[in-house]
Amino acid sequence: MTGGSAIEVEGLRFDYPGVRALDEVSFTVARGSVTALVGPNGAGKTTLLRCIAALERPMLGAIRVAGIDVLEEPRACHRRVGFLADSYGLYDALTVRQCLVYAALVHGMDAAAVPRTVEQTAERLEITDKLGAPAGELSRGQRQRVAIGASCACTPVHAPAERGHDADRLLAHPRRARRVLHAYAGIALG
Repeated sequence: MTGGSAIEVEGLRFDYPGVRALDEVSFTVARGSVTALVGPNGAGKTTLLRCIAALERPMLGAIRVAGIDVLEEPRACHRRVGFLADSYGLYDALTVRQCLVYAALVHGMDAAAVPRTVEQTAERLEITDKLGAPAGELSRGQRQRVAIGASCACTPVHAPAERGHDADRLLAHPRRARRVLHAYAGIALG
């Protein structure tokens, strides 16, 4: 593994009790590329993404994200990678602004940079008018955009990386999908 790619996975194996979820998975994702992970339910996609994001530890193999050895430096990986699960992980009683601030601080962003980053994130994801609203009162699509912002934009480094999100639902609205994905790319690339 050279460390020159955005993501490098080599010989990854992950077992759940009685089930091998990942068996010798290896691939490389070039910096600046967009990569899709496609497969049927139970194929190991989420497990793979959780391993890449240092949320699960594989039995065998190696993972590098932006040059970071994920297995040796999981906290460094957490500072670089946002992971958006199906549940979104938002606190219903917090406002959108509070959710984004919380995500930024948990990921180690310098406190002085947080207000500006939150404003830019809200603008890019078209949720500025919702910053004062409790997350629990948002529509599913609005919650999804807040979670995208929290998982990728409010990390200290806006680096491209695999970030799991429900692309099928997002892409059900082509115009919004184009705007959100364009905003996402802008956030991810700087």
